Amino acid sequence: MKKAIVGAILFAMLLGSAFAASTDTEQMTIRVQVAFVGITLYESDGSTPYDTWNIGVTDESAADAMAVADHIEAKNDGNCAIDLYLYSDDVTDLSGCTFGTPTNWSPGAAIGTDVYKLECGIGTDAAQPGSYTTCPNSSADGTLIDSDVAAAATSHMYLMFTTPSSSSDGCQHDATVSVLAKVH
Repeated sequence: MKKAIVGAILFAMLLGSAFAASTDTEQMTIRVQVAFVGITLYESDGSTPYDTWNIGVTDESAADAMAVADHIEAKNDGNCAIDLYLYSDDVTDLSGCTFGTPTNWSPGAAIGTDVYKLECGIGTDAAQPGSYTTCPNSSADGTLIDSDVAAAATSHMYLMFTTPSSSSDGCQHDATVSVLAKVH
């Protein structure tokens, strides 16, 4: 009987060895998604594309702030959280100006002769911001105005524009404001 048990054990061990694998394969999945950044600027109604904030004729050193009905809704159309930066440019197209000496305006941290000041802030759909940040940059780096805006979320941006303390002309000046979205 002992021989039969020992034989059975040896047979089982040999049988187990015969079926043992010399390799083994497991699989896993790599799941990756590229950050897709996209924004759309809307008027405060949330559906009309934002085009122009028309301040109109105003005095030197006058500050005009966007009203609740005029603010910009920046919608994150991407699939990731973003930071929003803002910058404006020099005003250079003054063709046809006949009121004084046509002179470009530049953005600055403070108003001056032919230097305007742009400020920006984040409010809500129903309220202006409690404070504004000066956005003097005229480069693509811009000034950070809102951070960690989730995918499909909306940021409510308000601008305050202060005309130069003195201007060399009385022409209409159009400044282009750019909103830049970067992956958070």
